[in-house]
Amino acid sequence: MRKPRTAAYVYLAVLSLLLAAGLAVEGARSAEVSADLTSRGVHAEATVVAVTQQIEDIEPSGGTRQWTDVTVSFIDAQGSRVRATREGSDSAKVGEKLRIVYDPQDPAHVDWGTAVDEGPLDWAFAAVSLLGCLIALAAVFRDVRRRETTTGRNSVSNGSRG
Repeated sequence: MRKPRTAAYVYLAVLSLLLAAGLAVEGARSAEVSADLTSRGVHAEATVVAVTQQIEDIEPSGGTRQWTDVTVSFIDAQGSRVRATREGSDSAKVGEKLRIVYDPQDPAHVDWGTAVDEGPLDWAFAAVSLLGCLIALAAVFRDVRRRETTTGRNSVSNGSRG
């Protein structure tokens, strides 16, 4: 008979819950920043000045993560030229004109229609992590119930021997 791994499931549940909480906080922060930028941001026209494909090794799995950094240049309300880079669409082309919104207190903080907003992705991963937590907790309860059932059977069989 297989031994219950209750402690491992508890650790998995706790780690999943912590990961879900961290991702939810990151998603909320991203949504707050995005809403703040939308409400007080300044609209401008920007020109794409660089599109760079990025690749990062993911350790220890040995896989890679790929994304596209898009750099735009625009003139802010004070007349200063600003360059800003965000993760964006790999279909962006150098010289392309974009309507952007930027933070007047931090003009390098920009957003535009094809920029990648990772907030919804954070929420999705938080939901998956929470699901993992629930599955681990279900396994803990299953093991506890099995243990109680096994202990109850042993008590009954030990009592009937006397």
